[in-house]
Amino acid sequence: MRRLVTLLAIAAFGLCGVAQQQPVPEGIIVQPNQTPLALQLGLDKALYSPGDTLRLTVTLNQESYVYIYNITPDRRVNLLFPNAYQPENLLPAGTHTIPNTRYSFVISPPTGVECIQVLALAAPLPLSALIPPDDSRSSPFPLLSTDPAQFQSMMQQMIVGVVSTTGWAAAWSCFQIAPPQGRLRVLSDPPGALVSINNTVMGQTPLEIQLAPGRYHIKLSRFGYEEWSRTVEIKQDAQITLEARLVLS
Repeated sequence: MRRLVTLLAIAAFGLCGVAQQQPVPEGIIVQPNQTPLALQLGLDKALYSPGDTLRLTVTLNQESYVYIYNITPDRRVNLLFPNAYQPENLLPAGTHTIPNTRYSFVISPPTGVECIQVLALAAPLPLSALIPPDDSRSSPFPLLSTDPAQFQSMMQQMIVGVVSTTGWAAAWSCFQIAPPQGRLRVLSDPPGALVSINNTVMGQTPLEIQLAPGRYHIKLSRFGYEEWSRTVEIKQDAQITLEARLVLS
C-alpha cells in the first residue's frame, strides 16, 4: 500500500472487486483446489479516490488465523491485518468487518490499480520472519516487500511450512484508485460554440466533461456572437450545468 500515516488512531493507507476468474495480479496467491476452509472477501466499491475510506468484510466457514496484505500501484506490499490496532488475528467462523472502530482505512495516492489479498490458515504464520525488524516498530502496517513476485514466493513457502495444502484458503480483489471527479455540462443557444476551460479549448457545445474538483474559468465563443464566460466551482461527485444564451455581436 502507499505511505501509511496514523493520526489519533486513524490509520491512513493506500488500498473492488475484480472477479477471481480474471488474470491473477503479480504477488497474489491463488486459492488451493481443495481445502476444508472457505473464505470470502468483500469490498464496498470498485472505484476509490484519495481521501475515501475503505471497509472490507471477511467471511470464514471456520475459525482461522487471518492475514491481509495489499499490493499498491507502486508495488509496495504492506501487512494490513493483524496490525497495531487489531493484533489478534484468530477469528471465529462468520463475517468480520475490518477495520474496527479504533481506526480507519483511508485511501491515499498513488493512483492506479491496487489489490487486496486475504489468507486464512489453520495455524499461525511466524510474523517475526515476515516483518522486517525495523519496520515493525515504525508503522502499524509494516512494509513487507517492494517486490510482489518475490514476496509471493516467500509467502507460499512459509504457508507450506506451517500447514498442509488443505489447511489454508485465499481470496483476493482489486480496485481502481483515481482522482476525484465532478461533471460539467455546457449548453448554448445557438449550439456549436467553442468551449475553453482555463484557456484550453475542450470542444463545442453541447459538451459534457469530467473534471477534478477545483475552480474553472469557462469561456464560450462563436463567430458572429459576443464572448460568454463564467467561473465555476467543481466539487467531487457533483454535476453542474451551464446554459449560455449567446448575443449577436
